[in-house]
Amino acid sequence: MTSEDSGKTDYEKVSKMARDITALGSKKAKYFKWKRDLLDIFEDFTLSEKEKKRIVLSTTVNTTHELCEELYFEEKSMTAEEFINKIEEIIETDKISTFSSEKLEHTKIGKKNVRILIFILMTFLTKLRIKINLLSLD
Repeated sequence: MTSEDSGKTDYEKVSKMARDITALGSKKAKYFKWKRDLLDIFEDFTLSEKEKKRIVLSTTVNTTHELCEELYFEEKSMTAEEFINKIEEIIETDKISTFSSEKLEHTKIGKKNVRILIFILMTFLTKLRIKINLLSLD
């Protein structure tokens, strides 16, 4: 640790160290190496579960980041380790859906590409989920 690091909080130190981790979602990233590096950093510092999860989010990019961010806000009660493990499930599901959608990319139903139909369906489901959440608040 350098003298300039001595005045920083644990969160700031961990954030700085996390920048050296290959972001999950990039082409070079490997899930188990990413997980190992994060857990190794967390061992040496005292952080709240929320801070740990925010660090985890900061080490993700692209679609993976979007999916992880959604999980973060939907499952706030998870510990950081549970959160990291759940990300593995998301990545595997995303790989399967990407593989499947690549096969279907040129398939058409009527005049519409299947990817467009999937997007329309996902948009509809998102709007439906928002309406259900709003109704449950009443």
